[in-house]
Amino acid sequence: MNWHYEEAPLNGGAPGDAFKSSFNGAGKKPAAILAREAIQNSVDAALQANAPVTIDFQFKTLADGERIQFAETMALSDMESREPSLGLHKKNAIKDQKSPLQLLYIHDYDTSGLKGDPTSPSSNLRKLLMDLGGSDKAHDSSGTGGSYGFGKAVYSSNSRIGTIFAFSRTVDGNGNPISVLMGCAYQASHDFNGNSYTGRAWFGVQHNVPEKGVRYDPFQGEEAEKLARALGFEREDGSGTSILLIDTDLRPDDLIAGIEDWWWPRIDARLLYSKVIDDADDEHFPRPKKRKHLKPFVESFDMAKGVTPTIPGKQAQKTFNRLDSLQIGSFGSVVVDDSQDENPFGEEYEELLDTVALIRSPLMVVDYYRKWRPTASAPPAVGCFLAANDIDRILKLSEPPAHDKWDPSAGRLTVVDEEYPNVVQSTLQRIKKSFRDFQASAKPPAPPRPKRLAKLERELATWFGAGPKNQTPPPGPNPAPISLRLDGPHLEKVKDGLRARGYVEVRANGQMEGSVPFRIGLTLQVAEEDSVSQNDPIPLTLTPDLNFKEIDDDLWAATVDDQTVAQLEYVSEIYDPDWTVQLMPEVLPFTEEEQ
Repeated sequence: MNWHYEEAPLNGGAPGDAFKSSFNGAGKKPAAILAREAIQNSVDAALQANAPVTIDFQFKTLADGERIQFAETMALSDMESREPSLGLHKKNAIKDQKSPLQLLYIHDYDTSGLKGDPTSPSSNLRKLLMDLGGSDKAHDSSGTGGSYGFGKAVYSSNSRIGTIFAFSRTVDGNGNPISVLMGCAYQASHDFNGNSYTGRAWFGVQHNVPEKGVRYDPFQGEEAEKLARALGFEREDGSGTSILLIDTDLRPDDLIAGIEDWWWPRIDARLLYSKVIDDADDEHFPRPKKRKHLKPFVESFDMAKGVTPTIPGKQAQKTFNRLDSLQIGSFGSVVVDDSQDENPFGEEYEELLDTVALIRSPLMVVDYYRKWRPTASAPPAVGCFLAANDIDRILKLSEPPAHDKWDPSAGRLTVVDEEYPNVVQSTLQRIKKSFRDFQASAKPPAPPRPKRLAKLERELATWFGAGPKNQTPPPGPNPAPISLRLDGPHLEKVKDGLRARGYVEVRANGQMEGSVPFRIGLTLQVAEEDSVSQNDPIPLTLTPDLNFKEIDDDLWAATVDDQTVAQLEYVSEIYDPDWTVQLMPEVLPFTEEEQ
């Protein structure tokens, strides 16, 4: 048995290290990336949708005779003469064959394994080990997490020699039980003995296919089982897959942290059972509720699911209004107690304060999201957004290879439906506004303001129809320095809903000398029976003229005088045609500090 290096095709092709470089620059620790992607692969292969999955991470360290025997079994010597050209870690097991060799086995259970005809390109084994950037999962309507076929990269990138083995007990294309095993190396393209190679290599069975070339297949049946035992695989009975990472520098405690930080929703839902076994055979279990930086997120998750009640000023839950006919999801948020510690999450996790955990059906945290500036006067808080099934596939299409954000500009969205970017954008806008509104509602009372400023704000509120009802207007000519003109909302029918559009125009009234600075915000609220709802306004896209400048989320500033007019156009997203809406402008002066 030996390694078969792939010769470079005449017209070029992806080098082997393209597989393991796809997560470079992801901004996360290698152990965290491995925990995210390896568990995601197993969740996608669950025997039943929304069923529990078990995944174990087992470390082994081999030295002396055990190391020598293992190196012979996997034919490590085949790589020795190529090593200087393979682009490997400076300290690697090929160059240094005397130091102990660390291995990591990843076993999943309650999964379908790498099913399918192992000689066919459509089999899960060949997709996992040989394809790069496939999109089959992306167009799957089920709630899978992966979408690009880059999952393999997370394994090879955590091997200092870029080499892994996959062993699976599964079923073939006819549904018959089968065991398969194959080794793959993902290394740099290089020249060797006068030939050019891609850097990809296979440890398997070579088949010459007439008129097509060479195909490399996995070992099958008892031959696969025997080789698996020789390579140290220790699988329990049942279908599933085991992946072996050779020469890894990962640590058990980092893996535990990665599982906790990114998979706590699925652990909390009792749909993921996982443990890490160190090389002394000690078992370690993730316990996210014991981590002080995760406990508030778990509480906000319960809020989003409606498990715990709203407590004004401390925790809140809301279900977002539909977008057209689509359910969007639910949102939970909680205040983080900082009475005992100015930095309650600690220095390492401080950046998670004032973020929202983005979650869809696999129940992995896609991102701890924050696209706003935290307000100094707002209490620290965290939130959780749980996407509805209606938009799960749309959000999956918006994710990059690392599955770590929802991007409205992702090109795959418009390939399927030109409205999909609007769904993603609207979802993110609602999350931002809901979180900021929650923090504002949880603020302690503001200190008294200077009387002059308070009087001016009351007058402005009266001038623009937002002040107390039945209040007597100021005597004489209107003293307001600016006037507000509303055009719209004009309603247009779009698909099965309505869209509102119009503009707001602000001009000086000539009551003050010079220019008049002001701030303005617009919201489109849903009218209820006897009032206007202050919750979940319909998102607006605002188009300002050159006079306006965005100074904060949803707040714009401008200056007008006798010669200028400032105009702010707005267009709403599509909403339910049964709703009655009302545009609510808010005009504010500048404080002395802001001028």
